Amino acid sequence: PTASEVARSAGQVVTMVCASPLFLFASPTSVPRRSIAGGAGVGQRFTVLKGPRTTNEGINYIQIDVAAVEADFPNAHYWVLRDCASPTIR
Repeated sequence: PTASEVARSAGQVVTMVCASPLFLFASPTSVPRRSIAGGAGVGQRFTVLKGPRTTNEGINYIQIDVAAVEADFPNAHYWVLRDCASPTIR
């Protein structure tokens, strides 16, 4: 994504249109790790913090405003599948 695409998505509210596991990235170059905290359900709304982030496999993720509970990820926030998050019309 371009810098302007990332800037446009940050702060945007999204509604989940399909269920998505919650993911964490250990580093900027790592592959996503599935969270122990479960997932995001259909209809839930979140504010986008960052994204999209694309893996080598071409899967896009967005970071949402839900703090991670895993002790080995202090101050982290979860990521969800971008395909399951639709911009919310206010």
